[in-house]
Amino acid sequence: MGLETKVRMSSGIAILDLDGNLLCSRETDTLRETLLELFGKGHTRILLNLEKILHADSGGLGDLVSAYAAITRRGGAVKLLRPQAKILTMLRMTHIDSLVEVCEEEHAAVVSFGPPAKPRGMEAPSDLFNG
Repeated sequence: MGLETKVRMSSGIAILDLDGNLLCSRETDTLRETLLELFGKGHTRILLNLEKILHADSGGLGDLVSAYAAITRRGGAVKLLRPQAKILTMLRMTHIDSLVEVCEEEHAAVVSFGPPAKPRGMEAPSDLFNG
């Protein structure tokens, strides 16, 4: 089984529902491209729903970390949602869970992103004088 992705929105957060296997392959390249494309379209807060990911390998996790790094370096935020026990164990063993926040509840994860940040150059004039 490959990797299927579906994008949906909740309170301004792009939620990417993943289904299948997170293995080093063309599909994880596509996942990285999808994440960067979402970010490029202005979706700076992204939640990856891992609930239906049954298998992962180090290459697949590496691709995930690579996309995370590319987005966070540009001011975005990425969090993980509901990984299966086996995947959570891998995230802990590789210490990815100390890098990327892992959430169990979708609503709490969405709220944890907080309000959207103002894009640079879009501050209100009063913000420029008060900060």
